[in-house]
Amino acid sequence: MVRSSSALFPHIRRRCLLSALDLTSSPIDSGLLLHRAVAAAPQPSAAHDFSVLPPPAPQSKLSPWVDKGTDREKGIELPLKQTQNKKSRFGRIYVYGASQMGKNANYHKAAIELGKELAAKGINLVYGGGCNGLMGAVARTVHDKGHRVMGFIPKSLIPRELTDDSIGEIEVVTHMHERKRKMAQMADAFIASPSGYGTFEELLEILTRAQLGIHKKPVGLLNVDGFYDSLLSLFDKATDQGFVTQAARNLIISAPSAKELVGKLEAYVWNYESGFVWDVKDQTPRNE
Repeated sequence: MVRSSSALFPHIRRRCLLSALDLTSSPIDSGLLLHRAVAAAPQPSAAHDFSVLPPPAPQSKLSPWVDKGTDREKGIELPLKQTQNKKSRFGRIYVYGASQMGKNANYHKAAIELGKELAAKGINLVYGGGCNGLMGAVARTVHDKGHRVMGFIPKSLIPRELTDDSIGEIEVVTHMHERKRKMAQMADAFIASPSGYGTFEELLEILTRAQLGIHKKPVGLLNVDGFYDSLLSLFDKATDQGFVTQAARNLIISAPSAKELVGKLEAYVWNYESGFVWDVKDQTPRNE
């Protein structure tokens, strides 16, 4: 029997927990491996009973982690309409981040500030599952503030990006397409921080999906020290040359600081219509 990762949280204290969900095949091959790190927990003494975890934190201290995924309307993915979060319109945001820190120390500072801003607004994090670089900095900050962190990582990236200091709840998936699909469907909005090809590719894909009318979720660029100025100039040139409509160009939001960017995402009003009609069956649900 195969159970979804959201339905299984074994209570065994370890710094990192690997729990196979598919009992008929190897966890890595099945791609249904749940990895939960209790990174913030103090190290117990040798005499401590490892078989029992202390009671979980009261739910009032955590933002809601609504398992059903994206709301839908005529096949279009929408931010969740129902949320217990009183501080934000979003239940969770997908942050694209690098597995490196970059050469500018301000990138790291901005990643930490982004994590603090999400936590202050009661927003949970969806991310790529790695512990390193800017990706890890955002995730660790949100997690340390007591909010939910869920990552998805392809099994091929485990040796490079997953360590004993992993953060939150990690589901191992079989390939990049599955990773992107699951993260996109769980998120209510998207933020790209300074990064490389992987983030560029995922950012352009999520923008294209918005342009096609597959989702109606805000997309933001954390433009630290003008990191994304050249990309924004490219978008402007494509608009000027008639390859991108002005309405589609307005789908991307940018700001130099985390506080300003999250504020813009909160205030964003969707006024773009693609003209396409998508059947609900065309969009694979999160829980298959």
